[in-house]
Amino acid sequence: MAEHFEVPNLPKDTVFYISSAISIACPASHAYRVMCDTSTWPDWCTFVPKADVTPPKGHTGRPEVLVKDTKMTLHASLGSGAPAFAPRMQNEQVTEASEGSENGTLRISWSQVTMPKFMLRSLRVNEFEPVVANGVESCQYRTWIQMAGPMAYTVKAVVSTILQARFDDWSQDLKCYAEETWQKQQMKA
Repeated sequence: MAEHFEVPNLPKDTVFYISSAISIACPASHAYRVMCDTSTWPDWCTFVPKADVTPPKGHTGRPEVLVKDTKMTLHASLGSGAPAFAPRMQNEQVTEASEGSENGTLRISWSQVTMPKFMLRSLRVNEFEPVVANGVESCQYRTWIQMAGPMAYTVKAVVSTILQARFDDWSQDLKCYAEETWQKQQMKA
């Protein structure tokens, strides 16, 4: 079950944020690879089952795998309770795609580029923190979005409750898929 948490170090102009966290029974590196490979999203992500991806110039890897400066259009499914005028497609750009920090936490984040920044600034962060207990690695997944600017008040009033539910779905969906694919890999090894 996904949990909510207080996001530290938010910019002072943040209008609101949504957070979701869940434990995933696989290594952080595996869950991170699942997140970054948008070709798997139709298999597991009910919130954003499709992303049209444009890799940065000079990128030589698989184009559907997110790296820093990747541009993408997210096709969101907000569900039947969402107002008809709520946006279903969001243009984003990956601002960070790390391969680890001192404690081994992996992080990928993106920000919206649909609207001018003076109207809406958002940052979506996904963190995968390794956890080792009794020699078995799992991870703590944390995700949040922070929004600022005049349009953030509208987003908060109109769809914040729906977004919270969809973020929790994203966390649960990622957990199920990452654990299932990890188990399959282990059976083959």
